[in-house]
Amino acid sequence: MTRRSDLRSEYLKFIRKYIDDNHCAPRLEEIAQYFNVTKPTAHKMLSSLMKEGQLVFNRDDYSGFYIRQIEKVGTTAYLTEIVIAGGIDRFGRLHEFPKKHGHFPLVLPGYDPDKLFALQAWQHIPQADILSNDLLIFYQELEPRIGGICIIPVDDDWLIVRLVKQDENRLFFWSPVVNSEGEKDTCRSLGVTQEPITKEFVLANAIALKRTLSI
Repeated sequence: MTRRSDLRSEYLKFIRKYIDDNHCAPRLEEIAQYFNVTKPTAHKMLSSLMKEGQLVFNRDDYSGFYIRQIEKVGTTAYLTEIVIAGGIDRFGRLHEFPKKHGHFPLVLPGYDPDKLFALQAWQHIPQADILSNDLLIFYQELEPRIGGICIIPVDDDWLIVRLVKQDENRLFFWSPVVNSEGEKDTCRSLGVTQEPITKEFVLANAIALKRTLSI
């Protein structure tokens, strides 16, 4: 009995440290590999921990198995399940938005989970230091800030742009996140005039970027 209790503690210790280090929960395969057990064995342990109220362990059609709402040691920060609401092309245009394309857990204390969502980069956007498959996380209730990336409507499209300055009338001037000549031409063809906007035109502001590097 003591050995099983110790093992449960080790599972929780590993998961919490993983979250501290990576700001997201480990996959079932990573847990099984770490403890040198089969995935069914790791699954059984996680299910047991969920019954005890130690964590939430579930599965859906988008993400497979996922872990969320784990209390970090010594804090009241919980994993938030963030919906992937669409994609971004290399010009900063949003596609298939707003739709649910999956979700992932992330520790973001202090934010209302219902107002968080993410967009996945479908292509590299080097001018904004965004790589293909990066997840750009947005929050819908936040004052726009100069230098920040946000989402605004442009004609019939949604576009991610960077705010560059604010005038005495509190109008925001913005620039597309792409700036090479060829990409500027494409932005112009989309009807981008770069006229100033009020903060009411800002749908959401970027607050974080999640990157998974392949090794």
